[in-house]
Amino acid sequence: MAGAFLVTFMGILAFAWFANRPNMALLYSGLDPSQSGGVIDAISQSGAIYEIRGDRSGWNSRGATSSG
Repeated sequence: MAGAFLVTFMGILAFAWFANRPNMALLYSGLDPSQSGGVIDAISQSGAIYEIRGDRSGWNSRGATSSG
């Protein structure tokens, strides 16, 4: 009985986690660093949630609005 409850509870938590994740889409690729910096600045100023992925250099960065 406890096992069924635990599985159900974990399923609900997983569903809630997936439902609350922002939908990300590719905005650009292959820009020069100076061009991409301007795009990132504009996105940051707009307050949008964004994610930067650097496939070649192996770094990731996330940006988000501060709630307040």
